[in-house]
Amino acid sequence: MLDGRLDESSFTEFKTEIIDPPHPNVVILNLNELKYVSSSGIRSIFELKHKLSNDGKKLFLTEASEKVIQIFNLLGLWKPFT
Repeated sequence: MLDGRLDESSFTEFKTEIIDPPHPNVVILNLNELKYVSSSGIRSIFELKHKLSNDGKKLFLTEASEKVIQIFNLLGLWKPFT
């Protein structure tokens, strides 16, 4: 579960915890507690999606707030996760 903020300062920690370890075939990120996402945070989510996809695995985002969905929609980036 992601909570609080996903931005430049939390990007490195997010990458280390999520991208580096081995993954199951499906990774589900619960965004219920995510209140803010910056462009760096969006980049980290797409890096994870790209890495998983290259390994034949999938990423799903769940329980995103309307605010987070609006940010992704404004950038035309929500569709790859639906």
